[in-house]
Amino acid sequence: MLPHAQAQNARIVTVNRRDYPGTTPYPPEELALLHPPALGTAKSEFDMLFEFAKHRGQELLAFLVELVRERGIPETLPGKKKGGIVVMGWSLGTMWMSALLGCLESSSDGKFDVDLSKYLRRIIFYGTSAHF
Repeated sequence: MLPHAQAQNARIVTVNRRDYPGTTPYPPEELALLHPPALGTAKSEFDMLFEFAKHRGQELLAFLVELVRERGIPETLPGKKKGGIVVMGWSLGTMWMSALLGCLESSSDGKFDVDLSKYLRRIIFYGTSAHF
């Protein structure tokens, strides 16, 4: 994709997940959500993983809102393949795309000064597998 971006009048921004070398590590309270809860605790393992995923979706949403605001991304023009953002998750990163979709509505409810739904042209799930 990178070699073809200029010819397509596209800008590619690549982002690594947190905890990769050179990225911001997760704080201990976020990592705690990935460990099974102690017996008798109020939160189930599912609830903890759901909360972790929700945080990742909100984190990605905030990044995209900042990208639109700081870089002057034009709104998408449906049917014209112009403007907006195409977001792609690869392999395990497709889980973050699902998390983003789960919290996308909050970009239009007043929490942010940018309604991301006007800028998000497409979300691509690339290289995902149903087999674990």
